[in-house]
Amino acid sequence: MKLAFFTIPVQSPQAASEQLNRFLESHVILNIERQFIQDGQNSLWAVCVSYQNSAEVATSVGGKANKVDYKEILSEEDFAIYARLCFVQH
Repeated sequence: MKLAFFTIPVQSPQAASEQLNRFLESHVILNIERQFIQDGQNSLWAVCVSYQNSAEVATSVGGKANKVDYKEILSEEDFAIYARLCFVQH
């Protein structure tokens, strides 16, 4: 598990929010803690993100991608629904 820290100013949050969103989209997020820091014009959100890199999660010790066999973990009825949803042509 790794940690990343972000501050998002209340007065102009756009750039910091975009940076946080890009980070969240590119990592496997384990937990997010937020704290509002009230300081008048300098008020901000302090954000701590616990994460793993996508590559760390996608590969196992042997270097092969971890794959979930949903047929083993879902009931027969749920797997039939899953299979229909996964293989629908868009």
